[in-house]
Amino acid sequence: EIGVVDEVLLAAELAACTNPPRFICADLVKFETFDELVKDISGSHGAPTILVNNASHDQRHEIGLVTREEWDWSLSINLGHFLFMSQAVIPGMRAAGKGVIVNMSSVTAINGSPALPVYSAAKGAIITLTKTLARKYGEDGIRCNAVAPGAVVTPRQARLWVSPEQQKTFIARQPLHAPVTEVDIANAVLFLASDQAKSITKQVLVVDGGLI
Repeated sequence: EIGVVDEVLLAAELAACTNPPRFICADLVKFETFDELVKDISGSHGAPTILVNNASHDQRHEIGLVTREEWDWSLSINLGHFLFMSQAVIPGMRAAGKGVIVNMSSVTAINGSPALPVYSAAKGAIITLTKTLARKYGEDGIRCNAVAPGAVVTPRQARLWVSPEQQKTFIARQPLHAPVTEVDIANAVLFLASDQAKSITKQVLVVDGGLI
């Protein structure tokens, strides 16, 4: 879990790079602001040709107690912006004749999770959305794939839900007995966004150490 302060500091740290990052704080449930956001980015950096939809919120719920409000909120933060941010960048990608969209799903989309019923449903829908975007815009040179991380234990999860003993259980369920880290996921995204994956679209890359 990276806070806004950490992201600002990271952007400042990388300011001397050849292509320095620009940090913009945005509310990802305010879908109506996305077009202006992309217009702003395009004005300073050119139209985006790579989009990584990564934001999510893994709030736990008891499936029999999920309220309508919790359902609506969770789908907004875990699914809605994947569609509407893609809508906002696709015109620029089509004009450029190329583009890459990488959507962050989860192994919970494949295996389910009793503790994460709404999150898992959203992550499953992301896979379907990914395949739909890939089929629709492939003729425009736009590739769309998803990454499904396994048991990556974030600082928030470790603080609230996942004990060291549970982390050991995750690793024991993996044929590869080593933690799956944020760097492993970032490397998968970089691969799918690169020209090394130029013939790969409509796929889900599972990065879970072989989790059983």
